[in-house]
Amino acid sequence: MLGRESNGPKVSIIIPYYNCPYVNQSIQSALNQTYKNIEVILVDDGSTAFNEKVTPYHSKIRYLRKVNGGLLQH
Repeated sequence: MLGRESNGPKVSIIIPYYNCPYVNQSIQSALNQTYKNIEVILVDDGSTAFNEKVTPYHSKIRYLRKVNGGLLQH
């Protein structure tokens, strides 16, 4: 969460996201942590669904959107 203050080190909670219907629960769980010096970063991998679930959290998280990377090829 942006703007939180604490004496401990900052912890980044990174949530990768692609068309997940439960993304809001993931964000809320991260924001509900008792340790306060956190930042929540949502990385949207080009989602086309459930984006409306993310909108209420935009002021509380760092939101990054990228073009979908597709499957990793070896």
